[in-house]
Amino acid sequence: MLLRHAALLALCGFAASQGSRSSLGCGKPPVSSSPGQSAALTLPYPDPIMGTVDRKFRIHLPTGYDSNRSAPWPLVLDFHGYYDDAAGEESALRFSDLADAEGFVIVYPDGSDDSRNRLNGWNAMGSAANTGPLGATCDPDRSFYGFYECYDSCRATIGCSGSSNLACVSSSCMDDRGFVVALVDMLEDQLCVDLDRVHLSGCSAGGMMGFQMANSLAGRVASLVPIVAQSLLGFNVAPLAPVALMDISGSRDNIIPANVSNGYPRCTPGPYGTACSSDGFFYTAVPDVVDEWAKTNGCDGELTSYPAAKYQGDKGFSCVQPKGTCSSGAPVVSCSGDWGHTWPFHSPASQRNRFPELAWAFMSANPLTPAARLYRERQLAARAKNTTQ
Repeated sequence: MLLRHAALLALCGFAASQGSRSSLGCGKPPVSSSPGQSAALTLPYPDPIMGTVDRKFRIHLPTGYDSNRSAPWPLVLDFHGYYDDAAGEESALRFSDLADAEGFVIVYPDGSDDSRNRLNGWNAMGSAANTGPLGATCDPDRSFYGFYECYDSCRATIGCSGSSNLACVSSSCMDDRGFVVALVDMLEDQLCVDLDRVHLSGCSAGGMMGFQMANSLAGRVASLVPIVAQSLLGFNVAPLAPVALMDISGSRDNIIPANVSNGYPRCTPGPYGTACSSDGFFYTAVPDVVDEWAKTNGCDGELTSYPAAKYQGDKGFSCVQPKGTCSSGAPVVSCSGDWGHTWPFHSPASQRNRFPELAWAFMSANPLTPAARLYRERQLAARAKNTTQ
């Protein structure tokens, strides 16, 4: 019913590509320093386990940012990988340079770092769950693979990995989802953001966080571009509103393998057709991810090419729409190339501009769909009704 309503909106001239919606921050002075420069900021967040924590993030306002501009600014959130941080993510990519050139705001949140060695991670898509709806998320015999470091938030709640009943806990137990929702709320309140053009990206564990936030921010996020990232066994859930997806994997990646064909031989295939990683975790195969997202996005056709992706053919890079075109207007695209567990075209360094360009080309072509807008409107209406009762 939701997708049918979206189709009627499009026929009436309300296509997602038309117009924009301004956030409450339009007309306000910027939250960071000068446009064209990056700044490290904090947001106090009341974590349900750790209490109020100053959560960190980096922000880059594009050169020429003006909160009084008639057209609001697109927003991109890019999540770093496991053990990395926002500063490392920004320096490794050239997303901020592209933000200046193309005119969008980019924000790099920092993951939770409550381990003894302050290792940043993300509580996303089952990483803090030992078991899920389909059983253990990893091979529980850790004598070969070892255990991940325990985070204080997990020690305070479920205990620590190091035993068979907690073998698969690999991240913090902090409320990373709530932090990012609060961060987006703050950015939309303090910056002049285009509410129809909020996009997500991330690599590895950061891509898993992207999947998580596409769910948590359904109706507010227009697109997701995850790199070498999939959900753990039992946590393959698509958003409740259409979100354009460009899933990018490496054919030589066995850290988060995209398919059984490049899984770690010792434990692949895993349960329910999952691909097992080199550290013994069971990841949902790309075809199963595509199937779930296709249901929400209204994709039910035959496999077709996706020629709009940049740099196809270089390093074996190719993209397809496994379920054809999507009636919601939000495509589901699967891409892969000849690399391991890293960003596309990350080597040599002279090509590091390619991934941001590839991601932004997809993001800028896919604003929020009418069906996603409708979902958000219904959310807000239900919330308002509950508040008045």
